[in-house]
Amino acid sequence: MKIRLQGRGVTKGKAEGEAVVTKEPISFWGGLDRETGEIVDRNHELAGVNVKGKILVFPHGKGSTGGSRTLYASAKKGTAPSAIINIKAESIIATGAIVAGIPLVDRLNEDPISTIQTGDYVWVDADTGIVLVEPKEKRKRVVRSGSGRGKAMTRVGVIGTGRMGNAFALNLLKAGHEVYVYDAMPAATQNLVQEGAIRGETPADVASGVDFLITSLPRSEIVEEVIIGRDGAKNRLRSGSVVIDMSTTHPRVTKMIAGELAKAGIDFLDAPVSGHAVGAKNATLTIMVGGGKEVFLKSKGPIFEKLGKNIFYAGPSGTGQALKLVNNLLYNLNRLAMCEGLVMGTKAGIDPEVLCKAVMVSTGASYCMENLPPDIFRGDFAGRESSLNLACKTLKLITDYADELQMPLLLGNMAQQIYNIVKLQGHGEDSPTSAITFYESSAGVDVRIPGK
Repeated sequence: MKIRLQGRGVTKGKAEGEAVVTKEPISFWGGLDRETGEIVDRNHELAGVNVKGKILVFPHGKGSTGGSRTLYASAKKGTAPSAIINIKAESIIATGAIVAGIPLVDRLNEDPISTIQTGDYVWVDADTGIVLVEPKEKRKRVVRSGSGRGKAMTRVGVIGTGRMGNAFALNLLKAGHEVYVYDAMPAATQNLVQEGAIRGETPADVASGVDFLITSLPRSEIVEEVIIGRDGAKNRLRSGSVVIDMSTTHPRVTKMIAGELAKAGIDFLDAPVSGHAVGAKNATLTIMVGGGKEVFLKSKGPIFEKLGKNIFYAGPSGTGQALKLVNNLLYNLNRLAMCEGLVMGTKAGIDPEVLCKAVMVSTGASYCMENLPPDIFRGDFAGRESSLNLACKTLKLITDYADELQMPLLLGNMAQQIYNIVKLQGHGEDSPTSAITFYESSAGVDVRIPGK
């Protein structure tokens, strides 16, 4: 487990690397060789230690404004520390770090000199003041090709931490990844920060330097804006990174985003899911993936297998979303068929529980008949599903996509109208199973079982 410290970000930016720790103040003026990054103050306990690219931890600076100039010159030559952690930064070091663009954090909730040891691997996020420490005895010896330094975790950003995205982020943290999170409602990230995630201030902030970026958002236009909008994640993503949209969006939007990201050398997968919030929590989701086959295989182990149980490669970009829309079409039609059958059977005098048991061992069996009747019997339309509003949104996507494909969608269009009627009757925030009220009011019966 990483140790999480909270401090004040004096500058901006993120960095990571091995820590070099000293309990003595440091004067960069005359104490740091700007050509090599070596500490050359013979009287200092770090004399002869090279701090190039290290996370340098010390109480505070000392000396003249020449220290700021030395730090800036070292940064220009690539020999400076990658980040600085102080107990309390004084103006000379702060000024130098600001000018040099070096992340600097101070005033941590625990003494960094005693908490961090030389050789620990440290992640510094000066934008939020968060410092993560992996003790050297627990570090995994995984080295990126060409990096020359240890790297224990895959860096993953998650944008949109509602019911589904929050569970994604938690499971990725459990898998040992370094997770950055953002949500338009900051409170939705609070539990994730407590578990070790790093909160970004903007989507672009979360995208900076990650290997994979996951979006879980409510509408196609939000996905588009967050990823390729003026201030979108695209501006901070590096070439070779992978964006994975796990929202349910229009295949046309998916293809357009994939094309825009490809121009910047960024890979894109559409990977909508099925399985509701409980499946997200338990990492048992079905995941339907569209995009490049090699990118899918690259993402399967570190991402998809940490979030789901049944993972399907559907084909080129957009086919993951298309498969999800087909699944949702069938699910929403099956739900209405269940409602219609339950009401018809109840009006005919059949015990609803007997009806369900008989159907479930007959050819009319379905996921809906197996799982949804208990909510109906109780009249509990808060239920286990997402809202009717969301179902109506998805059905609009389905019927629009069918129009683009120039194919008839007779049952789908009828289902859309029934769900819309139920929504207008005040059930928008309820489960889509509340659609049974449409049939009940028409037939003059209620499918309720007291005490269930």
